[in-house]
Amino acid sequence: MAELLRTKRLLVRDWSAADAEAALKLFGHETLQRWVPEIADLPDIPDDAVMQEVLKRWAVEQGDMAPGTGRWALVALDGGALVGTISLLPMPVPEADVEVEFQLAPDYWGRGYITEAAWA
Repeated sequence: MAELLRTKRLLVRDWSAADAEAALKLFGHETLQRWVPEIADLPDIPDDAVMQEVLKRWAVEQGDMAPGTGRWALVALDGGALVGTISLLPMPVPEADVEVEFQLAPDYWGRGYITEAAWA
């Protein structure tokens, strides 16, 4: 998996199939469920196998995206926990800019992780 960048507290990197269990826990979190399907364009993900397929699809899509756009995992440098995800995705209109999408596990809310990742 490719490392995109490091901040003071985060590693921003590509997703890998090994992330399926942690990603399922993140995207399946009850608090995030009302936003995740619309924002991340995710189907109902009942188990690790389906999550692995989603992560594989994202890896293929990543190869076709313009430099600087994509979907990445946010991993805490202190302990290595998957804390969330951030995406820079092209808008549907070609001349438009990109949109920023993010999900952060509720246990990590209020710590400035998304701001830190977005600034980086």
